[in-house]
Amino acid sequence: LKNKGFDVICLDISEKMLEAAREACQNCRYLKGNFIDYDFGNSRFGGIFARAVIHVFPRIEAVRFLKKTRGLLTEQGVAHICTSLHDNSIEGYFPKPGTEAVRFRRFWEERDLRDAIKSARLNIQRCEYYEGVRDKKGISLLLTR
Repeated sequence: LKNKGFDVICLDISEKMLEAAREACQNCRYLKGNFIDYDFGNSRFGGIFARAVIHVFPRIEAVRFLKKTRGLLTEQGVAHICTSLHDNSIEGYFPKPGTEAVRFRRFWEERDLRDAIKSARLNIQRCEYYEGVRDKKGISLLLTR
């Protein structure tokens, strides 16, 4: 995106993820913090990209995340959100596959995710499905105000 002339801001709570972002995108702005709590002031954005983010929040916080996303978009802005899909919505602390780590995770069922998006007053403009790693089914959504 930076190569296309966009002003890019990378925000993450994890220093490790910010380090990875610095390697992938030089000359971007890097901010450490929680998206939901971060004070963007009067800033508005033409695009917000949130890949593999919405599943790290409990449902109630995920709706706050989506509402904040809506509030930060310009009138013509779009948000791109991707996450894996599951047969049932469930949340809690689960082992991360292939590691010893246990972490919070929300497994989204598609209808529940769509309801959360609707409750945040976001509109789905485009929806695509994909096959992710470890045979996970995923969803990629373009959202507008």
